[in-house]
Amino acid sequence: MKLRMAAMKKNAFTLVELIVALFILSAILAATFATFITLSKSFKSETKLTETQIEDVLGLNILRYDLEMAGYGLPWTLPGAPSPAISEAASDGTYTVNPNTFNDAAPNAPRAVIISNNAGDGGSDVLVIKSLVATTGNTSSTNSLTKKYTVRYKVAGVGTTQTWNDTTRDFQNGDKVIVLNTGTSPPVSRTLQQQAGCNWYTTWPGSAACFDPGSATDVNLIYGLSTTTPRMPYNRVDYFLKRPASFSSKCHQSSYTLYRGVINQSDGKRTEQPIMDCVLDFQAALGLNIAGALTWVSASGAVGSATDLTTAANVRSYLREVKVFILLQDGQFDKDFTYASSSVVIGDSNITLRNYDLTALTNYQNYKWKVVTLDAKTVNLN
Repeated sequence: MKLRMAAMKKNAFTLVELIVALFILSAILAATFATFITLSKSFKSETKLTETQIEDVLGLNILRYDLEMAGYGLPWTLPGAPSPAISEAASDGTYTVNPNTFNDAAPNAPRAVIISNNAGDGGSDVLVIKSLVATTGNTSSTNSLTKKYTVRYKVAGVGTTQTWNDTTRDFQNGDKVIVLNTGTSPPVSRTLQQQAGCNWYTTWPGSAACFDPGSATDVNLIYGLSTTTPRMPYNRVDYFLKRPASFSSKCHQSSYTLYRGVINQSDGKRTEQPIMDCVLDFQAALGLNIAGALTWVSASGAVGSATDLTTAANVRSYLREVKVFILLQDGQFDKDFTYASSSVVIGDSNITLRNYDLTALTNYQNYKWKVVTLDAKTVNLN
């Protein structure tokens, strides 16, 4: 019995050995937990960073397309007494800048691009783009319709319409279309045609009289517009900042969401599409061809000035390029990160639009801030 007890004592651990073992185990667990916390924070940060980058790419591609298509299918001249009356965006005082501020009232032709300089939320810009394809960004029938077109001309005095024998390109019964007359001689024109007894829009297939050119030498362009009764002979999309009621907790609470608002043909209200989250500022600059040189401005000049963009004709004549600068959060809050500057310059070597002061933002130094730049040529104005 004594020999058995002695053997058990010899094989057992002493209290000191147990304490040392527990200490070593605690150190290993603490190191493992610290590593886990670091990796978890890194994962969250990288996840938000990836989300932001994906949003950037998708949002910028949509914006680029809208800018490059600005002016597509726009009439250059409207009828003196359009029937029915043409209206654009409805009044809506819930926005910092009322959407109807950017309306072009008949008989004024629509301007392809308009900027409200520093008048939006947080001193941001509002960018308005008008074209036939400035519609909801999906594959709906209305969106597909705005990409359809054909021509109408006369052969031996008889009106003839070009058909493509393709359901994705040919108009369907009930489609609302507009007719633009290109004129009989240079310079080229785009007059919204409204023949006697016709509206300024026509429901396909309509009456031949509404489509026929006025002269044997004219060629009329027929564009798809809407599947519903239209209020304006073009479409329009507005880009603006707004803070939604339900705001992402990953974004700095002083930031906004960049929206793409399509003006509905039915009621003139905006259909909002969120494009980019965690945006601090949205600024745009216009590149104008002035006497053969590209001049950059932040908004239209005074009426009659060299940079006057208050008419559709001047926009077509001068505007060549649009730059957009978006100041946004890159990643999420990081208590271990310190942003190096207290302000951000928004612009480039051609133009400075704003020097954004970050110090008014709580914990601004714990966020990464970046400026995303988009440069688009306006290739569809003429």
